[in-house]
Amino acid sequence: LWARCTVFRLCRQNYYPQEFDPRDVAYAQRGSALVLTSGFINDASFAKLREVSVSYDLPDALARQVRASRASLLLAGRNLITWTRWSGLDPETEQPGGFGELTASEQANLPLPRQMRFSLNLTF
Repeated sequence: LWARCTVFRLCRQNYYPQEFDPRDVAYAQRGSALVLTSGFINDASFAKLREVSVSYDLPDALARQVRASRASLLLAGRNLITWTRWSGLDPETEQPGGFGELTASEQANLPLPRQMRFSLNLTF
């Protein structure tokens, strides 16, 4: 946050100061020792839709056309939705570190990717 706001001047506090606590704006513009009041304390509760799959058995007559005894289609998705008030990327990617694990950084962490999978299963 310090690099984004103070060094590169790319944070929202610099462009829309009326939306923030004046102490946050002062920190963003000067990089002083003031502590940002809104950036580091977050509600980390969340709920996730981790995995959903749907399977459909194709008719046996269709399976026999490819010399199989059975055929089915599968559609599956992973990491589909996260419900949270967390202001960062993902509440699960926060990694503690620093002095006795009292600080944390989300800088180089990425949330789990959303994945979709489609498959055709044949039984011979």
